[in-house]
Amino acid sequence: MTTSTDVVGGRFQIVRLLATGGEAEVSVARDLELDLDVVVKARRIIDGDDLGRLRREAGMLMRIVAHPGLPMVRSDLVDGDRYCLISDYIAGNDLRTLVDAQGGGLPLPTVLGLVDQVAGTLDHLHRHRPAVVHGDVKPENLVLADDGRLVLVDFGAAMRVGEDGERLGTPGFSAPEVLAGEALSPAADVYSLAALCVYLLTGTVPRLGAAWPTELTDSGLERLERVLRRGLTWDPLGRPWSASEFAMRLRSAAEMDVPTGTITLVLIDVDSGATPRAESALGALEAAGGRVMTTVSLPATTALVAFSRAGDAAAAVLALAPVHASIALHAGDLGGWHGATLQQLADEAVALRRSATTPIIVCSPPVRMLLGSDDSLAFEPLTNGFRLQRPADSVQHGTAAATLSTGTGIAINGRASTWVASRRARPLVGRTHELRTANATIERGRRNGESPLVVALGEPGMGKTRFLAELAAGAVARSEHVLVGRCTESGGAFEPFLDAFGSELFPFESGQLERDEEGWIDRRRFFGRIADAVRALGGQVTLVIDDVQWIDGSSLALLAQLLDDLAGQLAVLAGCRPSADRRVLDELHQRLDVATIAIGPLQLESLAEMARDDGIELSSDTLEGLLALTGGNPFFGLQLLAHLRDVPGHTLQGGDLPAGVREWILQRVDRLGDGARATLAPAAVIGRSFEVITLADVLGVSPLEALAHLDAAAAAGLLIDGAHPGEFRFVHAIARASLEDSLSPARRALMHAAIAQRLEERGDDQDLEQVLHHWLEADRLGNPLRAGEIAVEVANRATERLAHERALSVLDRALVVLESAAATPERDRVEAQVRVAHGRADFFASNLEAAITHLYRAAALAESGDDPATLAQAALVASMHRRHGRDDPDLLHLLERASRRCPPEPAVLPAMLHIRRARLLPATVRHEQRCSMARLGLVDLALMDPIDRATVETEVARACWGPDDAATREALTTGHIEEAARQLTTGGPSRWTGVLIEGLNHRSAARMQLGNIADALVDANRAAQLADDAGTTFLLTRVMMGQAMINSTLGNWDEAERLSNEAVSLSGRHNLLLAQMAITYSIGRDRGQQAELAQLEHRLGGFVDQNPLFLAAFALVHAESDQFDDARRLLTTLHQQGPWPRNWLWLGTMVAALEASVLAGEHELIRRYSAVLTRYSGQWALAGAELACWGPVDRVLGLAHAAFGRLDDAHAMLTSALQAATAQGAAPWVVRCAAGLDGLAASSS
Repeated sequence: MTTSTDVVGGRFQIVRLLATGGEAEVSVARDLELDLDVVVKARRIIDGDDLGRLRREAGMLMRIVAHPGLPMVRSDLVDGDRYCLISDYIAGNDLRTLVDAQGGGLPLPTVLGLVDQVAGTLDHLHRHRPAVVHGDVKPENLVLADDGRLVLVDFGAAMRVGEDGERLGTPGFSAPEVLAGEALSPAADVYSLAALCVYLLTGTVPRLGAAWPTELTDSGLERLERVLRRGLTWDPLGRPWSASEFAMRLRSAAEMDVPTGTITLVLIDVDSGATPRAESALGALEAAGGRVMTTVSLPATTALVAFSRAGDAAAAVLALAPVHASIALHAGDLGGWHGATLQQLADEAVALRRSATTPIIVCSPPVRMLLGSDDSLAFEPLTNGFRLQRPADSVQHGTAAATLSTGTGIAINGRASTWVASRRARPLVGRTHELRTANATIERGRRNGESPLVVALGEPGMGKTRFLAELAAGAVARSEHVLVGRCTESGGAFEPFLDAFGSELFPFESGQLERDEEGWIDRRRFFGRIADAVRALGGQVTLVIDDVQWIDGSSLALLAQLLDDLAGQLAVLAGCRPSADRRVLDELHQRLDVATIAIGPLQLESLAEMARDDGIELSSDTLEGLLALTGGNPFFGLQLLAHLRDVPGHTLQGGDLPAGVREWILQRVDRLGDGARATLAPAAVIGRSFEVITLADVLGVSPLEALAHLDAAAAAGLLIDGAHPGEFRFVHAIARASLEDSLSPARRALMHAAIAQRLEERGDDQDLEQVLHHWLEADRLGNPLRAGEIAVEVANRATERLAHERALSVLDRALVVLESAAATPERDRVEAQVRVAHGRADFFASNLEAAITHLYRAAALAESGDDPATLAQAALVASMHRRHGRDDPDLLHLLERASRRCPPEPAVLPAMLHIRRARLLPATVRHEQRCSMARLGLVDLALMDPIDRATVETEVARACWGPDDAATREALTTGHIEEAARQLTTGGPSRWTGVLIEGLNHRSAARMQLGNIADALVDANRAAQLADDAGTTFLLTRVMMGQAMINSTLGNWDEAERLSNEAVSLSGRHNLLLAQMAITYSIGRDRGQQAELAQLEHRLGGFVDQNPLFLAAFALVHAESDQFDDARRLLTTLHQQGPWPRNWLWLGTMVAALEASVLAGEHELIRRYSAVLTRYSGQWALAGAELACWGPVDRVLGLAHAAFGRLDDAHAMLTSALQAATAQGAAPWVVRCAAGLDGLAASSS
């Protein structure tokens, strides 16, 4: 230990010890040469390698560019057995001292200032290449210097990104990945900065699993709390992308069915000769809930009926029996809508009826608005309203929009042209250079056979969308196919592609993934199908994706593959905000070759051109004022130009204008009159687009009342019409954001909750993503438990679409929101369900460790909360990644507990638990014990639906597969195959496809064992084709291995090798190397490569001794290579391990062991093995459905007879084997059987 008398390196006089820990001491010392205080960090040198490592660390620190928030590292030296690092001494107090002196948290303004300083320092470190990660940002390592600087000290845990080494850190402040020893990234320091902020505000260290500090939960600073929680998320990708972004968000957060009383009226004008039919129609309308209005004076052929709901009225009139009538639907008073009176609607309906033979139904715009976007209704615009029909009627009468179908699953219509035209309503100014650059990039990429990706990068209001529309217009002019999609903040999986292509591109029905035992469907091949559909369009394709900063991870993965698969055909144009989530830009650059076009502020001359396009000539002073106020933002510029039109002569130099575009928008809203902001701000919370029905429900007013403010806002240029009447859209994201941010965080959260509740009451499944978005944004002021439940449903849907990233993102957010709920059994129940869904999605995304963590936590919650159904689901999902016979005591124990407590219904649940337990029993367990447990799954078979019954029977057959049940398996699988084919032919669920593939695969193996190889190959080929069509890699690769085994048995060695290699390549996460090795073994024996195969035993080492099949197989190739000592060694080990389980490997193992014993002259083993194999005469020996075939059993029985001199028996058996091999065309076995007969003839001569 150093003392005040020590002089380090003859120059640095120790003054006092600052800290000691581990092997290092930190002291203040006086530099005797420069006469200033320094810090000496001394560490004992262990050896030469240790010294080299310490010096490399010092070199890293010395190369960091100087920064006010960092101490300067001056030098390093070796002093005896100590390595010393010399850096500046910062006089001041560390932040822990300041907080302790305060006796609690620091004031919020102080904390914001400190966080800003630390963020700047961290960003400086992270900008180095590779980035330097401090790794231990905590109060003790931040010194507030006497000169006001906040200095980050102690780089003992610092590392460059990508470096290996011991991870040091401090619990509570260091990120989970630091404490877990995982790879570091700058996100680790962002986590520490968020933890530091919590500590500075509350004086409490935010330890993992601890309750959230009440100083925050009770403060009312919901937005600030949300920013902190995001910074402290376990997932590094879920945190703000930089320290400065976190600081900016923190500062920003700290500073901001038809309504009751509406009456729907139905007017029926019926020909006088049709009175009885008219009375029948009125009776039907009354039966549907209508009320005939008798107090209104009407013509004799007219009736007035009132409904309380527009949907009921529409359904009633559409369900009327044929009647020669005109029907008008209107909502509100009888005065009409925008001049279209009820009489005008009636006149229009009567006029249409004269040219039609069916009832004519006309509705007013309010009714159209109230009916919303119901896909079961079709609306044809008329002069005063809309003609209402069913979609089929609309097509029949020629009123449907024409659509050109490509026959590939994508419909190309006028949507892209409409999108382009609507966004090119104004000329594009000031972007000549950017357009030239973008078009040159696209042209160059296509010329080089690439798929160019151009990202227009600009802040809101800069004109990114207008720029993309100009590029898209060029593509339209070149006769390219143009597809347009958009990302939204609350969008779901594959949102931009669903928007651009249509949902028909995603054909997987709910439940298909459940059928695959491992749950895998190859997403690459699924994406490949989408690429094929785009390719089939022919010609060049331009895909526009706006607001790509909100793209979900699954869409990003699809985009990457489309750019690869459609090189030379596809060009992608994307708009992105640089101030949004930087992770998207970073990931785009990491995955793809991106050309970024900056869409920056307009210059003075461009603003002048924009004004001239509006018919305004501005003086130079006014132009200067316009530029100063707008900062060159085109959207704000257009708003101010509108102001200049309203106030002629204004020079924009006065003090009556706001400082920024948001303030300007709010002023414009407030000028619309009382109540305008109170209407528009909640609309902004709903989203960029919103329906007036939803808004009116949230506000508790009638739609007509809400429309008064919305019409005024539309007239002021703040709103535009949406996709259908009754829907509005904010003219720009800035307008929406300005209004949304004008609400307090608490009011905004409550508004989100109200919107979520209204959307749920609507009961439209299409709104589920929106419902979840609003519940999550409502956070603790909403319904966290409901948020969790919906998150599970949304995540499961995303998983069905192979959008694993989207599923995980939703569930991570739900877990954060659930933390805010009170700890109750109900919360534990929901959390358990969320974690089960998380575990399932993690498995599909290959995050196996994360999956197990979530599932075991879910199981613990389900057990403590007495939720046996969720416990069963957790156990079943956890067992998905374990293979038959692999030891996992913890998993088996979990399955046992789940099985013991599992509810009896649905019956498939306890059945699958029994089967999984059986299949996961250790390989040493007797086969009878495994079968007994698996057959418990058959107890309630009669209570299951047909598809579950087939699934359970197949799973039991797999678990119980033994040498004596081939005929039973063939009969069982034949029944499943026939039923699955019937179901699929008659439109049954797609899960039957999995049953059909599994049935064919298992019947193929049964037929192989029974000696029907030709039919076995037919089954395997059919199964492979179905699996390929279904896109299920797990089933496909298993079937391909079965095909390879059959082809190797037939002597088609090249085809067998191709199939096994392709299966391994396709499988990715599936371990097929054992099956591939078995195929290689079989082909090697046929080719006479026994000596090479024998060498493989030594490379596998002790693994061979653990598997009876391996022992027998390698004993055989040793014997065939005349290495009899090695053969006997393995046969002895094999015999000592007996008796072997009579499972799917038993017959192949016995046959290989018998042939090896014959060649090695082990007569006792020959006698033992041949005695038990006699009953399998006439069959072929297999090891599973995908491993290896050892040919006809009669062949080795013949060799055994010959070994004991029973030549006639030997000849009979070998002849039988030769005939079987010849009949099946199994060339290698024809050769072997013939050789056996030749040898027999030679020995008897």
